[in-house]
Formats: sequence, C-alpha cells, structure tokens
Amino acid sequence: MRKIYWLSVLLLLFCGCENKNIQAIKDYEKLRKQEPVSESFDVDYRYSENTTLRTQVKGAHVAEFLKEDQKESVLIFDKGIMVNFYDSEGKVESILTARRAEMYRNSGYAEATGNVVVKNNKNEVLETERLRWHKTKNLISTNAFVKITTPKDILLGDSLVANSSFTNYKIFKIKGQFKVKEE
Repeated sequence: MRKIYWLSVLLLLFCGCENKNIQAIKDYEKLRKQEPVSESFDVDYRYSENTTLRTQVKGAHVAEFLKEDQKESVLIFDKGIMVNFYDSEGKVESILTARRAEMYRNSGYAEATGNVVVKNNKNEVLETERLRWHKTKNLISTNAFVKITTPKDILLGDSLVANSSFTNYKIFKIKGQFKVKEE
C-alpha cells in the first residue's frame, strides 16, 4: 500500500513539473517571436522608381518584426520618423514627421502616429495624430481630426484623403474660417 502511495505522489510531482516546463517553453516561444528580426540605428532608407528618388525615410531606431504568418515584415520606428517625398525632378514636395511609425513592406502601406505633421512646398501644414500612407495608391489618409494651416486659412476636419505629396487633398466634415471665391 505504501508503495502505491509513494508511486502516486511521485507521478503527481513528475506530471506537475512537466506541465510547468511545457508552459514555460510555450511562454518562451511567445516571447521569442516578439523579438525583432533585426534592429538598426540612425537609418536613412531611400526608395526610387526608374532611377528617380521618390521617398527618403529617416529614423533614430528601427526594429523589424515578422508577423506570425511569416509573410509580412513590419518596420517599427519607435523613436521618431521623418519622410521626404520627392517629385519627378528630384525636388522635395513634402516632409512628414511623427513620433512613431509602422511600415508594412509587402503590403505597401505605413502608419504614422503621435504628433504627425506634413508640410508641403505650398507652405501648407497638416497636423493630426494618425496618418496612413498607401504607397501603391500614392495616397495619405486619416479618420482622425485634422488641422490644415495655409498661408491664408486654418481648416479643421474629421478626416482627410490626399496625394502623398500633400499638394491635393480633401477634408471631410470641414470646419473653420476660409474664403470662398465666387464665380
């Protein structure tokens, strides 16, 4: 009887330890997947089309992660980002800055958050807290509150769609004081 008792106790202890080890391994695997594939400091990425510089991305720190399906690579700029958009002649059309950004390499879009500011070459300034860049569509958009300061007006709205260079844009649910030309 004593042998059965001690054998039962040993089995319970052994099984209890095994379950903890399995959970520890699962927890470790989960943490390991959250580690970046690569890290870079003081980066300066340049993207071109047909040998013409189109976009320049700068950041103090970038960590690259793979999504769980391993099909998407995400670059996280967690210490600020600056993006220059260039025209076909290589001149800067607009500059975007933000506190944080995520760039999805395969999907062709990025999202900037935290004090997002876009300045274009017409001296117009867009301010918002969240902005998405659709590289393949050549668009920037947001569903967040926007403020656009032009040399003559201040425009407020609930959302925005614009070209990447922020030279043509639509503001939705617009508010503010501005002049309308009558024809």
